[in-house]
Amino acid sequence: MAALTRTCCSTRWSAVCIGPALVVLALLASPSALAADHADCQTRTAVDYLAPFDPLVPPHPPSRRPLSFGPPGFELDQLAPEQVVGSGGVFGYAANLKQPMSGAGRSLNWTVVARLQRLRVNGTLQETSKRRSWQIPDSQTLDGHIFALDVPRPGLYRFSIQFSNKAGPLSTFTQYVRGARRRLATSLLVDRTEYLPGDEVSIQVSNRGTEGVGYGEGGQLSMFQDGTWVPLFSLPTGGKRKGIVLGAGERGRCERFFLPVDLISGTYRVEKRIIPFVDRAEPRVLVRVFTIGI
Repeated sequence: MAALTRTCCSTRWSAVCIGPALVVLALLASPSALAADHADCQTRTAVDYLAPFDPLVPPHPPSRRPLSFGPPGFELDQLAPEQVVGSGGVFGYAANLKQPMSGAGRSLNWTVVARLQRLRVNGTLQETSKRRSWQIPDSQTLDGHIFALDVPRPGLYRFSIQFSNKAGPLSTFTQYVRGARRRLATSLLVDRTEYLPGDEVSIQVSNRGTEGVGYGEGGQLSMFQDGTWVPLFSLPTGGKRKGIVLGAGERGRCERFFLPVDLISGTYRVEKRIIPFVDRAEPRVLVRVFTIGI
C-alpha cells in the first residue's frame, strides 16, 4: 500500500502493510438506522471534538514559516496532526532548523517552559496539570529537540510554550488540546438504503473515534445469496495511489460508483479495509449493507 500522507500537516505516516488477519466490522443496521447515519458528501465532520473551544479566545500557535527570533530556518512542527489526544498521549512541538548549520552552531542560552493547563468549560483556568522546562544552549541542541507534555486524562486544555533568554521572553505560543478517552469508532456510510440497478452509489468513511485511521480508495461489492456473501466485483479506485488519512471526528470524501444494470433484486454490501493508527491494532474491514429493488 502506498505511503499514507496527510497533506494538511507536516506529519507523514509511513507505509503499513495489510496482513492476512482482518477484523470484520459488520454493520447490519435496520433501514431506519441507515437513514439516520448516511453518507453526506457536503460534510467532512463526524464529531466536532474542538467545538468547546470556539467561544474562547483564539490560540496563538506557531506559524508554519520560519520564526524570526531563532536561528535561520527555525520552525516548530506540531508532533501530532490532531489537537485531540487520547489519554496518556502527548502534545507538543518538534524544533527543526530548515537551513543547514555551519560549525558548532549559534549560541542561544534559551530557557523553554511548557505548560499544560486544564480549563473549565468557560475557558477559565482550573489547574496547571503539567509543567516542564528545558535549557537550550545553542542551535545544535535546538535542532530536533522535542518540547512535549503528557495529556493525563480527558478534559479541555491549553498548551503554552515560552522561549526566553537572559534579556527576557522572546515569544510565547498557545494551542488548545482536547484530552479524550481512546476510542476506535469508524463506520462506512452509503447515501441511501435502497437502490435500483444502474444507480450511482456514494460511500463515505466516518471516523467518530479519537484515533486516526488510514485507507485507500476502492473496496468490494458482494451479494447475499444462498446463506453466504458472494463477491461480485472490486470498486473503482480513481487511479489514485496515495492513501487517505482521517483524524479524530473526520469524514472522508465521498467515493462514487455505478451499479451494473443487470443486478437482480436482493441484499448487497460494500466493504472497505482500514488501518487504525493505534499500537497493535489489526487492520479492519468496514461493511455497509443495502438493498437493490426492481
